[in-house]
Amino acid sequence: PIIGSFNANTIFHILYSIAGFYYILKYEHKKTKKINQNLLEETYKTELKYLKAQLNPHFLFNGINSVYHLIGKNDALAKQTLLQFSGLLRYQLYESGTHISLEKELDYVLKYIKIEETRRGSDIHLEYDIQFENSNKKIAPLLLIPFIENAFKHCSNHMDSSTNTIHIKIEEAGGKLHLDVTNSYDQLSNENVAGGIGLTNVQKRLSLLYPNTHQLKINKEKIHFIVDLSIRL
Repeated sequence: PIIGSFNANTIFHILYSIAGFYYILKYEHKKTKKINQNLLEETYKTELKYLKAQLNPHFLFNGINSVYHLIGKNDALAKQTLLQFSGLLRYQLYESGTHISLEKELDYVLKYIKIEETRRGSDIHLEYDIQFENSNKKIAPLLLIPFIENAFKHCSNHMDSSTNTIHIKIEEAGGKLHLDVTNSYDQLSNENVAGGIGLTNVQKRLSLLYPNTHQLKINKEKIHFIVDLSIRL
């Protein structure tokens, strides 16, 4: 009986120790997971602030320059462009939080495209199409703009403006967002068309925010630069 009692107590203490060890492991795992999540959120906020800081100076210069050249030539268009420009700045500074509605993000993209269209005028042949099914879907802000900005920045500048092309298609269907951007480029002056801090930055953000739910393909062909991005929202 004494041996039996001793064995029972030993087994009980062993099981109790195992249970306690399992509880501690589980607790530490939850604690580590929470710490990692907090670090992830802080990293994301830092990346977003960095992207905003990077976009603003370049965008401010282009926007002001566009309005300046319209004043006196087409005052109505200058006012319209200035209104669009102020809307974009407001969105960048105050409205683009952690995640925002897809409708707001795509409205921002559309305003940006229209300002660039006004700025470049007949120098380029521009086609764009933006469609979405669910405006309530959420997306991380300022993910799409760097690809579009890159297309305008590196688009070719041939004498024959019809060969300077930019095609932008954005479509959301069934919770999946697809972005396709194609632009012509000048081989001599745009050898590093695929580079730039903007694209590197957004690739990091995609990996951080949509690690297993996005696909990004960037191809540099003979005269065209092509971006193909899909995100499961």
